[in-house]
Amino acid sequence: MNNVLKDRNGNIMDPKIPRYEKTTLYKNKGTGTAGSFTLNDSIANYRKIEINYHTNDNLFGTKEVTNPDGRSELNISISAFKAVSNNTYIKVREININGTQVTNNSAGEITINPGGNPSQTTSNYVYIDSVVGYK
Repeated sequence: MNNVLKDRNGNIMDPKIPRYEKTTLYKNKGTGTAGSFTLNDSIANYRKIEINYHTNDNLFGTKEVTNPDGRSELNISISAFKAVSNNTYIKVREININGTQVTNNSAGEITINPGGNPSQTTSNYVYIDSVVGYK
């Protein structure tokens, strides 16, 4: 008889598709964080991580980093764009992950208006909601 691989819910699994064990390394749903924080485990132990975030304009996104395993340090840039009332807002946050420590390198917002006079701030409007690791 042909052996069929199934997951714990009875779904047939394709053995050619890699399966990752998912672990939540950090979670702050709702408000997120604009500051430094600590992960539950080092990124060096994972094949992929996902950083889920939102902005003060309620834009939501995910930044995926593949193959962080073996590396103890990463620099990651997260950006979001939104057009409102003829203005375009670009929000950027650069973070550093060193083992389990997540710190900010820089952040800011650039506003581009129809008059062509862009403005910028160093305010951090990108909030990290969760970090998920995949082994």
